[in-house]
Amino acid sequence: MAQKAHLFKKGESGNLAGKPKGTPNKATVQLRTMVSKALNKAGGVNYLVAQAEANPSAFMALVAKTMPQKVDLDVRMISSDMINLMQERRDAIAQTIEHQITKDDD
Repeated sequence: MAQKAHLFKKGESGNLAGKPKGTPNKATVQLRTMVSKALNKAGGVNYLVAQAEANPSAFMALVAKTMPQKVDLDVRMISSDMINLMQERRDAIAQTIEHQITKDDD
């Protein structure tokens, strides 16, 4: 039995005007928008800080879910300037969180 001839090559579509690669799913965008609005109504950062203190394991699970699953990075490509910048950003974020917690305790 002869193999059927295909119109398109593997990985090629007949719809050249189709959705571009990387375009987010409409349902995902809508869900993220709803979650963002709900978080804002619940208290935003203050609510997240309270949840982190009350339910640290659940909060860390949320943090883990929001982090990229895979990062392709060649460490040799990171300059010392970039490392310093990342450390400064990390420290600034930590300081902001500490300030928010201290402010909430007052």
